[in-house]
Amino acid sequence: MDYPAELYEKLAHFAREHHRDKFNATAMLFAVQLWVDIVEHPDRMVEPFSVRNPEAPELPHVSLAVFLVYFETWLKFHEHLRCIQYIHPFRVMNTMYLRDIAVDTRAFEVGQYTLDEEAIRSLVLQGVSRRAGFPVITRVGYFPYLMNGTSMAAPQDLLYPPFSPTEQALIGMPSISILGLPSLHRQEGQKRLIAMPASIARLSFHGLTTPVMERSPANFQHVDVVGMTSQFGQLSTSGTIWAHDFMPDGDVTTIRERIWATDSAMNPSLPLSYFLNRNMEGPWMRRQRRRREWLIHLGATDIRELTVGVDGMLGFRGMPLEDEAHHIPPSALPNIMALASMDPCNRAALPEPLVVPGTLRGIISTIAGRPNLAHVAWSRAAPQLQEMATDLEDTLPTVRKVLKVLKSAKSRYWLDWELLNDLVKQTETDIGVLLGRDSSPRSWIGQAMDRMVGEHADPEPSRNWWPNHEETGNRIEENSPDAFASIDLVIDQLIRVERLRDSGNVEGAKSVARGVLLFVKTFLGLQQNGPFMVLIEEHIKDLEDYARSKGYEV
Repeated sequence: MDYPAELYEKLAHFAREHHRDKFNATAMLFAVQLWVDIVEHPDRMVEPFSVRNPEAPELPHVSLAVFLVYFETWLKFHEHLRCIQYIHPFRVMNTMYLRDIAVDTRAFEVGQYTLDEEAIRSLVLQGVSRRAGFPVITRVGYFPYLMNGTSMAAPQDLLYPPFSPTEQALIGMPSISILGLPSLHRQEGQKRLIAMPASIARLSFHGLTTPVMERSPANFQHVDVVGMTSQFGQLSTSGTIWAHDFMPDGDVTTIRERIWATDSAMNPSLPLSYFLNRNMEGPWMRRQRRRREWLIHLGATDIRELTVGVDGMLGFRGMPLEDEAHHIPPSALPNIMALASMDPCNRAALPEPLVVPGTLRGIISTIAGRPNLAHVAWSRAAPQLQEMATDLEDTLPTVRKVLKVLKSAKSRYWLDWELLNDLVKQTETDIGVLLGRDSSPRSWIGQAMDRMVGEHADPEPSRNWWPNHEETGNRIEENSPDAFASIDLVIDQLIRVERLRDSGNVEGAKSVARGVLLFVKTFLGLQQNGPFMVLIEEHIKDLEDYARSKGYEV
């Protein structure tokens, strides 16, 4: 596959913005393509068991930024646990991310706004195949035991035997040994010292680099000890490394020139005679004009981005050819175009459905009428939607644009809800969670509870957030004395738990911790997001149904 140079530039910029993480350049391309495939799929590739079981947990949404950060860890997770099939990445990554930020928000929070998901999606859908025999929609069945460089044995009697070296080269997936961390063993601190050959380091974005001259640094193959760890873990070889043109240490401003240097045919300044025999220029131009007239006849003039077929001509998937015109009655043309508009492969080329003023004002009215104790995310979403409403005379917003605002606010609400709900579930099983120095929620629970009832709170962890923001507490107390009391008691009792724990009175600490659990449950019963979220979900569903009726999947 060849992607627009701008995609490489945007991914490189994202990786450099997250200098605490490690990214393989080629794996980032696989990740962004998989994410686009999932979000473009009608049901986001939800598992069959989830479809059959109405009580199965809903498939969470994962932003592209989080997907990129956790993609290699997701692959390594299956290698480490010897899984025979991949779990849906949205489920695994959502759980990983929530648990990470519950430990330390500042260290693990992913910069959600350093990527324009719409722009990335558009660039990915512009990708072209390097070989006509492999259309861009070609996919292969890929399982953990088929991964390049895996140490897993292939199960017998399955439909997917191991790939040959040639097939692995065509797929181009990097060796699992160079992806992610060397292992999933826990180490002290938040940083890992990883040793790898310089040739492999050049394929990755990572933090600070220091040359190591020792041939075998002490204990560097011990994956569970503090200190330098070999990228290959306890393996001595890395397997085959397939490199893509996308190299992180190159100058991204010269990507186009470097492409032209390796493939001169990509230079747009070349004349038509470079590609065609001079005697064929006339017939080729006549053929192009004929195709243009045919597209107009089909009513495809609203299609903003056509694709190039195997014949080198512009068109769209499902399009009948000019030579078949005498077989097509005029009355059949609307049905042909309707079917084409429903094809996911044409979705990037179709004009997006727009939100009519009445629908947008209805959504704004619902948010304006939200309860006093609704999540703060909706106070941020309201002005964004209101700005769209003020621009209605000039342009109507797209369904995707409005959905992005609604789903972003919904995601921030669910993040805080799941933090608190997961804490309740964990402490009901093990009250000791509230006693742990690392697992205590004191550094984040005050902020999460504040946001749940409509107050702004920074995502950075702070053990003294609540006592240092008296004005916030006063506003909450004015809206709901009960909600204020619940938050105040949770923070106060967590401080008591720590004092009793530090004094050696573990049983006393557990007794107070049970009170903390009770106050958190009480608070969750006071916040007023539930009924309001039902209305928001209805708006989201109505917008999605409307988009699908126009042949557009969101």
